[in-house]
Amino acid sequence: PVPVIPVAIHGAYQAYPPGRLLPRLGRITVAFGDPLAPSRLEREGTGEEASARITDALRRHVTELQHRTQPTPGAGTGISRPGAESRPATAEDRSSRPR
Repeated sequence: PVPVIPVAIHGAYQAYPPGRLLPRLGRITVAFGDPLAPSRLEREGTGEEASARITDALRRHVTELQHRTQPTPGAGTGISRPGAESRPATAEDRSSRPR
């Protein structure tokens, strides 16, 4: 078994809502959680089957990651790691972005 990495994506729904043909301009941020062993997820989750327990525990970890990494409007650079400090984008950040 390989570790599972929880991922939270913020802003994608606002940038590309269902039914819209083209995406809107907007900031999408991605947060990566720490790797989790499937055996740990199986112990933490609830359900009769191992797959149900793993899914349940992973869903809880992703939900917690989403709440913990919810970006502050206008802050950060678009990619975050739990525990990392968000900071406003600097002129150097903006100048190094591809156009």
